Amino acid sequence: MDSAQRRSVRKRAAAGLAIRTHVVLPRLSQPLRKMDQKTPRAPAYNKPKKPGIWMNFDNTVGLYLIIAADDSFDQAAQAVFAAIREAEARFPGWPRMLYLDIVGHDHARGGFTNEFVEFQQEFWFSVIAPFLTAFELPLTGCLLNPDPQRNDMPDDLVIREAT
Repeated sequence: MDSAQRRSVRKRAAAGLAIRTHVVLPRLSQPLRKMDQKTPRAPAYNKPKKPGIWMNFDNTVGLYLIIAADDSFDQAAQAVFAAIREAEARFPGWPRMLYLDIVGHDHARGGFTNEFVEFQQEFWFSVIAPFLTAFELPLTGCLLNPDPQRNDMPDDLVIREAT
């Protein structure tokens, strides 16, 4: 894009007009390699409009959960675990994309309470993430699991205090 085109785009943006961009991709010198089982396929970003478990157009399963202000760490963990178990029962082996919203667990200094920072970091990545292809958390944004999704869900989730 030359300087005249950039000026035109800036003027259109300042006036609130739509801006169309056109990107020309270079030709590939070598063909793309086929994806194998070890390479996870990134699902399309398709956050459901309301909470629940939904089959998506790209043969993935979208799970959308909202953790309410009165939910504790244990209740939130059990709700997420139950939703993943239900999705696996209804759509066995399908890639799962989980969208999570957390409401009302705000820290006075901004961000989340310590309990829900731990929920979205240590607990999520060590317990929940292996059973998903991708997920979106308020703390991390949208992430793709680099390993293949596990489908061997345990029967129960038991949370104990650290000793």
